[in-house]
Amino acid sequence: MSEPRKIPSWLVILIAASLVLNGILIAGRFMSRSGGASDGAANSGDLYVCPMHPQVTSNRPADCPICGMKLVKRQASGGGSEVAALAGTVSLDPTQRVLANVKTGRPERLTFKPGLEVPGVIAARDEGRWRVSTRAMGRVERLYVSTPGMEVRAGDPLYDLYSPDLASAAREYQVAGWYPDTSVRQEFLAAARAKLLGLGLEPGHIESVSRGVETAETFTFHAASNGTLIERLAAEGDWLMSGMGLLEFADLSEVWVEAAVSEQDIPAVRVGMEVEIMAGKSGTDLLNATGRIVSLSPSLDTGLRRLNFRALLSNRSGRWQVGQFVKVRIATHKASEALALPEDALLVSGRGTAVWVEVEPGHYEPRHVTTGSRQDGMVAVLDGITIDDVVVFSGGYLIDSDAQIKRLGSGHNHGAKVSPGEEQMSGASDNSGKVESHQDHSGHGEAKPAKKSEGAYYCPMDPEVSSDQPGERCPKCGMFLVKREG
Repeated sequence: MSEPRKIPSWLVILIAASLVLNGILIAGRFMSRSGGASDGAANSGDLYVCPMHPQVTSNRPADCPICGMKLVKRQASGGGSEVAALAGTVSLDPTQRVLANVKTGRPERLTFKPGLEVPGVIAARDEGRWRVSTRAMGRVERLYVSTPGMEVRAGDPLYDLYSPDLASAAREYQVAGWYPDTSVRQEFLAAARAKLLGLGLEPGHIESVSRGVETAETFTFHAASNGTLIERLAAEGDWLMSGMGLLEFADLSEVWVEAAVSEQDIPAVRVGMEVEIMAGKSGTDLLNATGRIVSLSPSLDTGLRRLNFRALLSNRSGRWQVGQFVKVRIATHKASEALALPEDALLVSGRGTAVWVEVEPGHYEPRHVTTGSRQDGMVAVLDGITIDDVVVFSGGYLIDSDAQIKRLGSGHNHGAKVSPGEEQMSGASDNSGKVESHQDHSGHGEAKPAKKSEGAYYCPMDPEVSSDQPGERCPKCGMFLVKREG
């Protein structure tokens, strides 16, 4: 008989190592399963939420299947009796209210003036503008008014001009007065005086020249009327030719308000009607005055399909500045009273407009409201609240986000496992690309995405959302769905 074949020692060692390794893996799997069960029981009150997609929740640490971010731990609300007593409300503790900047208040009753509200701008009137220009060549020796915004009164000095031409004409006027013949003297004086006036010399200067023995070559010119300096066109030391501008003024005791209305609102405006002019924020910072429409453009702006108009506004107090943006309100109906809330208190969505009402300290419920006119940052609320309700003025969007998280994390939505062994996670809607758990024959969970409907339109922010109908919005972010290419 032949001797039995010897088994190599290295093969024996390999078989023994594999058996030991399998034993360790089986024990580790058993401990992992038992430990996971105990952890799930211990942390059953915890809730993990995606910061970017609050509709994705889990009761275990996981990654968001949409954006891949780590879910953030959040304590699930307890207290069954409290939930039963305040069903449909959202509760926030004092710390959460401070972090969310929740501010509440009661509606107030205001008088609303229905009408059009269009933007406008303050402008200087053409009739009130006047310019100072030189009629004789010379050099600007001094400017008494040089900074735009400076006001002058009639007779105030404006500038000194050194002009040899004016000095020569002044000497001719003096010489004309030395003629002994009265008739000739009067003719020469009239001609010399006309020349001085043509060169821009003021009548007071002419009288001084007629009495003087010597004639100066520098002359001071004064303001002809009241005004505010709009623009300085030259500086000290500049030589100016005849007819060149030096200073430009405007009478701003009255100003124009230039605005425009759309084509369909043209019947609402007419010459002579009063309009309300406003600038600044509501409250003590608000500038408010009444103007009157003085002119309508004879033609429509064909590019913007608007009609320009001007309103005259008194500005003796100097509160209105040229170039200032204002709001022009044109009354179209009689004033009426209504409950009013700040614009920030309203939450507008595709389902309508809502506000959050504090039913008990720290507990809030949503109310759908019907809104009306808007005025000075306030909105008329026609239905849905009473004057005794305590309404959330700021922080409403954060309360709304908290409500969505709690609703979507309540377990009523279809769930998904993001990886083997992890708990179910909720989705936003039926067509939001849910992830479902499939079990294989070995009993281990396998994360597989549910079959998506490859519609012709999809959301750029959430590509898993699709539809075959154009014009629809994404239920997650609200964007319009776009058409797929190819």
